Amino acid sequence: MSAAATTSAALGTQSAPKAPPKVSREESARPLAPIWKRYTGGLSLGLFALALMGIVGNVVPLATGHHH
Repeated sequence: MSAAATTSAALGTQSAPKAPPKVSREESARPLAPIWKRYTGGLSLGLFALALMGIVGNVVPLATGHHH
């Protein structure tokens, strides 16, 4: 038997690793809820600032005619 055949035969006898149990996004994020609640104001302010930066970053060049 060749080395390749021996290797493939040896691999065929191993059992496949078991997949981890399926967990929904909500279940996996649940432990983070107390942290999110603690920083709700900061997260909201940060998301608002990010949205505002995106709007300003697109409107100013369009209004001044300096877009590419």
